Amino acid sequence: MMRAMPSSARRLIQADLILTALFGVVSLAVAFGPFGDNDEAVVALSLVLFAVGISAFIASFFIAAERSRREYVGAAGLYVLTGPVAPSTVKRSLLGCLLVQVVLAFAVAIAGVPGSEAPAGARNPLAFASLVPMLGFGLNGLWVARHGTFESRIKTFANEGRDGGADTDDGSKV
Repeated sequence: MMRAMPSSARRLIQADLILTALFGVVSLAVAFGPFGDNDEAVVALSLVLFAVGISAFIASFFIAAERSRREYVGAAGLYVLTGPVAPSTVKRSLLGCLLVQVVLAFAVAIAGVPGSEAPAGARNPLAFASLVPMLGFGLNGLWVARHGTFESRIKTFANEGRDGGADTDDGSKV
């Protein structure tokens, strides 16, 4: 039986879904739709989502570093959700958002490449979209750092000492 997910865990997933959808709507409308002259919208949104992603990434790093004192925390599990760190529904949601962010980022960046008729030195402001997947990595890490499951570093033995404490890897008692 799966335990109920805390509201903070649900809110992180919802934020990832909403921000990914917002990026999709804005970037596709600018790159392929009727708002083609509004490159600034994609640039601004990409920078904001990148900043949110970096902030979440840094926060997740420090939370995971603290948890690593008690549990085996790996970077792949933390940011790419490998292993049993999260329920499959959570993995599908978070990794699905990351996949959509990567595909959209590169599609939009490629669509913004100046053609052969562009003046020399033309730039591609839509290339800023390639920063957005940092949002997915950051929110993946934050979810796993706060709510993920890792193997404990503390080992208990059937024959505990007289003091009743459990032995740890370094022989000390907990």
